[in-house]
Amino acid sequence: MKSLLTFGIFFFAISFCGITDKIKESVEDSSTTADSTEKAENSDKTDSPKTDANGKDGEFEKPKPSAKQQEIIDNGKRVVWEDQGMGWVLPNGWSKVTVSKKMFNYGSPSTGFLIVSISSLPESFPVDISLKAAYDGQMQRKKDGEVDLLRYMEIDDVKGVEFMEAMPEDKSDPRRYQWIGYRLYNNQTQLINIIISTDGSKFNDKSDTFGAILYSMKFDN
Repeated sequence: MKSLLTFGIFFFAISFCGITDKIKESVEDSSTTADSTEKAENSDKTDSPKTDANGKDGEFEKPKPSAKQQEIIDNGKRVVWEDQGMGWVLPNGWSKVTVSKKMFNYGSPSTGFLIVSISSLPESFPVDISLKAAYDGQMQRKKDGEVDLLRYMEIDDVKGVEFMEAMPEDKSDPRRYQWIGYRLYNNQTQLINIIISTDGSKFNDKSDTFGAILYSMKFDN
């Protein structure tokens, strides 16, 4: 459990560094690229999470839980991160691993782990450019076969990018389902990074659970 948590946090750090570099490039090029948008490729069918087809580049979808996902949401327990004014419905059996002002981690060794990280940014931070940079970075990974699912996803009025890694070569390695979004909270722009992860060998069986957790997310106004 500790190794999976450590890997998840390490992955977040790497991901954020890559996003930051991409943002800088996008800001520099924004004057010449504002009118040109790379079209998202049609997504291959994926075994998980069980959701609708990917949205086109620039279009934000909203969660449409499947019947099984909705059942999980209806029968789970809502857990609130009071420091950050957000919460999720988690399956029975998931317990707290660690919770602090900027990190929230619940999970179950037999199912998976929810790892949420918050980074505070200036109110003037270019959110739209950053979201596009995050999407483009994951699109490149998708082209390289590292990501299966990729789309813009707006959850409870907060816009973000949803993506799911492809099955790792070693199925005992972690496989991650992730959402990166931005919101204005307490007069600050926040980067919110949601990672739901388990071993590749368990991932497909837990896909509905992971989708239900993400789509149950609620934010304080």
